[in-house]
Amino acid sequence: MILVDEPVCPCAAQVLAVEKRVLGAEHPDTLTTAGNLAATYGNQGKYGEAERLEVEVLAASKRVLGADHPDTLTAAGNLAATLRDQGKYGEAEGLAGDVLRARKRLLGPDHPHTLAAASKLGETLLLQGKAAAAEVLLRASLERQVAGAGADHGRPLYTAVTLGQALCSLGHHAEAEALLRDTRERLTRTRGAEHPHTMRASSTLGHALVAQAAAGNGCADGDTGGDGDGDGDGDGGAAAAGLRLMSEGLALLRATHAEQAARLGDRHVETARTAGRLAAAAAKGTLGGPSARAEANATPTPRPDPAKPPASPASAGVSVQVEASGVLQGAC
Repeated sequence: MILVDEPVCPCAAQVLAVEKRVLGAEHPDTLTTAGNLAATYGNQGKYGEAERLEVEVLAASKRVLGADHPDTLTAAGNLAATLRDQGKYGEAEGLAGDVLRARKRLLGPDHPHTLAAASKLGETLLLQGKAAAAEVLLRASLERQVAGAGADHGRPLYTAVTLGQALCSLGHHAEAEALLRDTRERLTRTRGAEHPHTMRASSTLGHALVAQAAAGNGCADGDTGGDGDGDGDGDGGAAAAGLRLMSEGLALLRATHAEQAARLGDRHVETARTAGRLAAAAAKGTLGGPSARAEANATPTPRPDPAKPPASPASAGVSVQVEASGVLQGAC
């Protein structure tokens, strides 16, 4: 889902109703307003409402503007992102693939819209566990985006975070860490520490550090590392380095989750993804002996409040996302 920084207009739904009445439901301005309202719903974690509107906008755009019109392709890309954010990866991949092929045919392989579509498809592939295919697509997209727009532009920075996650999933921990640290620094400098994309980078870096710490100490296969007695003291230097990575990663995840919950809400997909990473980090608590176990087990695992029933079907989509991302990302 596209993230926006502008405050949400409380009368957006009323504006859409007026435009439908005055201009007609399929007027281009009406479709633009409906698409913006759908983006607002997505940013609030109301994915069911967003999907419903985006399906309507896409169908109307095809009828009125044609399947290859830029606004129609944008609508298709937005719907693919909403489907992805609800864990509907098969549908999202098919639609995102259609958008990428159309962008290439109409605009060429190096156009910014084509590269953005490739990045979004790569993200969907990654969330399905297709990390190798995602890496190839994301690496090529990032190289072309940097060449065209510069390393500090928002689109290559977003792609770089996704590529960092793919590298983590493939076990390329040192490359993932270097890329994510650089990207997070660039986002902090150019967008600010509280920008949604910066928080996304912080969450991904925190997760990558925890995964690197666990893999470096044999925790990926259940070993505690060390000299075989389970106390983690066989290689003091490696254990200490692992502890530092684990501690930094957990601190980043905790701080980012709190910031995302405050700014994006508990139901937003990025907040939910960080919550899943925190839970996965707690499960890696065998790293390096008792002190690391205590550190990891201190991680609060977010739980739904039983006193607060889901406000809409969208909340169920978020819980699915946590489950799915927790499995995939925990494998890094």
